[in-house]
Amino acid sequence: MPHEQKPEGKSLRSQSLDLLRFPLAVIVAAIHVTATRSYWVDGSQIRFSDMDGSHLFYGFFDAFLRNQSVPIYFFIAGYVFFLGITLTIDTYGHKLKNRTKSLLIPYVSWNTLAVLIALLAFLPEFKTILPNIQNIHFHWNIPSILETFWNAWFGIFSTDRPMAPGGLIYPQDYPLWFVRDLMIIVVSAPMIYFCLKTTRWYAVAFIGIVWFALSPYKLGHFSQMLNGYFFFTWGAYMSYHGRDMIKDFRHFFKLCAGGYLVISTALWLCNFPEWLYDYLKSANVILGMVMAYGLASLLIESGRVKTSKFLAASSFFVYAGHGLIVAYINVALFQIFTPRSFLPVALIYLTTLIIAVGGLCVLFGLLGKYAPLLQQIFAGRRYKK
Repeated sequence: MPHEQKPEGKSLRSQSLDLLRFPLAVIVAAIHVTATRSYWVDGSQIRFSDMDGSHLFYGFFDAFLRNQSVPIYFFIAGYVFFLGITLTIDTYGHKLKNRTKSLLIPYVSWNTLAVLIALLAFLPEFKTILPNIQNIHFHWNIPSILETFWNAWFGIFSTDRPMAPGGLIYPQDYPLWFVRDLMIIVVSAPMIYFCLKTTRWYAVAFIGIVWFALSPYKLGHFSQMLNGYFFFTWGAYMSYHGRDMIKDFRHFFKLCAGGYLVISTALWLCNFPEWLYDYLKSANVILGMVMAYGLASLLIESGRVKTSKFLAASSFFVYAGHGLIVAYINVALFQIFTPRSFLPVALIYLTTLIIAVGGLCVLFGLLGKYAPLLQQIFAGRRYKK
């Protein structure tokens, strides 16, 4: 058998990015699947936090996986946006046109679908298993409808409950907060381009220091935007200044992988003050990103793993679509099996994840075969074999 030639240069970089896209989407889906922490049966609420083993399970997800994927997506977006271009009025206009197709249209489409699906929860069949649904108020007016696409908490469906922790804001299809903020950052690309051109790495370092320093502070949407700007600008810097991302990250791979595992384990098993936990978690986000790129490139280069064009293409569809269905799948499975210990709960989580991700992949493939226009609308691209 002839020796397989190793991918080099642009090929290795491109394949490494493609290899990461789908697993990152699955990680985000897994985090959201495990966000369901209770269910109702016969008028009583069963809380999973009261079950043995739940603390270690949720702690593992928080320490090792939470907040790791989206920063990498921002980094990829910044890297790709500035790859091989000189930003002029024409190239900027062309980029905005492309991002309208790949970001804005899918964003509006998914959130519109999310509103329609949310209305299903008000059917009489769901009253017994979703008793809190009666506390939701409808606001059918133009400002509330528009707000649903920005911050669903004050949109069509509102409650008297407090907002998300830290004042973070999410659209109706909540994973798409990343796309919402990315669109804002893309519009401000000329400002980023000017900073990179005149200050080189100083702008990235400044934003990174501010991002890290403010980690423990709950600053609402500002925290989300700061997170996006830091990683997008970092990716843009490496692209604009022609840095070899794979070479740079591979140089620190072992150090970052070791640091990530040590810090993650400490966050999982030890009790830290909240401010220290937040600082360690922020450091781990950077270590995890460098480790992920390094690991992906090593796997590709070794020939042990090959990228799947289908999985890479379907990653956004999975990322955007899972938020609409995982809660419903969870509720259905919990009602069917009514678990009273945590092992069945964990197995239901796994089943929900498989059903959601697998179902969305199948749907993505079917759309590509029978309704390619719909595939492009919801995925921002058409998958071609």
